[in-house]
Amino acid sequence: MPPNASPATGTLTLTVDFGTGTVAYSGSFAGLVGPSTVAHIHGPAPLGMNAGVILPLNVVPGSPPTGGTFNGGGTLTAPQVNDLVNGLLYVNVHSAALPGGEIRGQLTPVAPPPLDSDMDGIPDASDNAPFIPNPDQTDTDGDGIGDVADPTPFGPDSDNDGTPDMFDPFPFDPFNGDADLDGVPDVVDNAPFVFNPGQEDFDGDGIGDVADPTPFGPDSDGDGTPDMFDLFPLDPTNGDADLDGIPDASDNAPFIANPDQADTDGDGIGDVADPTPFGDATVLFIKGGAVPGVLPAATFTGFGVPAINSAGKVAFLGKWSGGSGIFADGVLVAKAGQVLSGTTAIKSVKDPVIDDDGHVSFPATLMGAGITSANDSALISNAPGGTLAIVAQEGTTAPDSGGAVWKSFQSLAAPGGGGGVLILGTLVQAGTITALNDTGVWSADASGTLHLVLQEGTTVIGGKTVKSFKALKSVSGTPGQTHAFNGSGELVAHVTFDTGEQAVAHIPLP
Repeated sequence: MPPNASPATGTLTLTVDFGTGTVAYSGSFAGLVGPSTVAHIHGPAPLGMNAGVILPLNVVPGSPPTGGTFNGGGTLTAPQVNDLVNGLLYVNVHSAALPGGEIRGQLTPVAPPPLDSDMDGIPDASDNAPFIPNPDQTDTDGDGIGDVADPTPFGPDSDNDGTPDMFDPFPFDPFNGDADLDGVPDVVDNAPFVFNPGQEDFDGDGIGDVADPTPFGPDSDGDGTPDMFDLFPLDPTNGDADLDGIPDASDNAPFIANPDQADTDGDGIGDVADPTPFGDATVLFIKGGAVPGVLPAATFTGFGVPAINSAGKVAFLGKWSGGSGIFADGVLVAKAGQVLSGTTAIKSVKDPVIDDDGHVSFPATLMGAGITSANDSALISNAPGGTLAIVAQEGTTAPDSGGAVWKSFQSLAAPGGGGGVLILGTLVQAGTITALNDTGVWSADASGTLHLVLQEGTTVIGGKTVKSFKALKSVSGTPGQTHAFNGSGELVAHVTFDTGEQAVAHIPLP
């Protein structure tokens, strides 16, 4: 091929079976100045000289076609294989721009890898056990033979007593070996065939604990508790298997030492042996289970996020085929489609909250005559009196707001303590409500009447006007915690005054 200035590059790897001449190849090229056309192996010719085609190559054009891959095979004659070994074959890639050949590369033989008979990654020439895999090449006695193949991996045993010289305190005395290699001569070892350099012998019977079937002494009554620990050494029905000083008959964890007999959940199983020491988890309702209070009979298809009060009563959103509703203490208290008053009904419900008095409150979407997208969001509660009702509705007048109407509801809480709900919401009113005073907190008193207790740009605390506040919102890192209120009619908030000062404010609730 004539010389050219093409920037293209490529590689090709070829393997050959010297017995049959069969070859296989693969590779790639890129950067041709024109689309690739064909490629061949040529020869015989040394570097810098040309020769004819001896094997066409299978080329798969790439995208763009100035690159591609090689993949295929063929057969070389014996003389051609000899030329390959001598570096006299080359690859030529042709392109539409340079039809005589754009890039060329001489095929250079590569030496085969060194022999590794045991395939452990160590060549036979340097492997201390060439026919047995031992990649770590461990050779304890340093004799050049790997331990896996060495009949005496710990070196010679001059006195033939079974203990290699390197461990034998008496290497030339066949009657004084160290069979377990623990550094204690067999004649004084209390467990000569079990490694125990510490020579522990708890019961002092001359048999090392590691080899003693009764290391803590005899068990006269055969109850599994050695006499030295048995409160009743001659009574086989009253042992102390865990040696904690509590007879098995009255031990709430007879096989695990627990002298304090702690049993937090009072189920008769000691905490140390109880997989649920704080009580057993139970399933209240399950997908596929019956839906209480729904006719015709239905089964649950899903659930929302449940809530629980300090008395252990649970409220949750449950779903079934064709419906959904709010349940409290196992009772259906509201459902989609339920009429609240007149023609106003519940279209859908969201996850509820439950106060310590057992009342539930939840966000809902309404439907019915006069309900539009401008007033279909509402908060519904049966606190404090127990009667389900709308306590706040989008597009209706918000209490203590000077005629402004609810725009949205950001948070709903249920403090309990005889009162009603807590609401974090936003207002809208042309001319009076702006981004500087559109957010507030409302609290319901014992009669269910809402009162505005905190508002941006309006509320004055300690002679300073609240510019903004943070309350009734998820807290970073602990989003599931109740931070802002308690059941005693108290609210706290992080406030920023119009002076720029920040403070923690305590706000009594009605």
